Amino acid sequence: DSVKAATVAKLAKRIGWVAEQLDTKPYVLGEQFSVADAYLFTILNWCRGVGLDLNDWPVLAAYQKRVAARPAVREAMRVEGLVR
Repeated sequence: DSVKAATVAKLAKRIGWVAEQLDTKPYVLGEQFSVADAYLFTILNWCRGVGLDLNDWPVLAAYQKRVAARPAVREAMRVEGLVR
């Protein structure tokens, strides 16, 4: 349990850093969506599985909504059975 707690705390610190980076731009590399955003979107979706709530970082919650609203992302998630 202590190892899990330490790992989640370390992850939260790193997620916080990502939130700081996205505070001034809509996507990882700036104004344009890139493969880095697709990867980050996936990683951030995994946060729920370890008990991290992205609502603790409003900029990340908004980022997730922005990326999830993209038609190609919605279609990929539908095909993978992640959404209806």
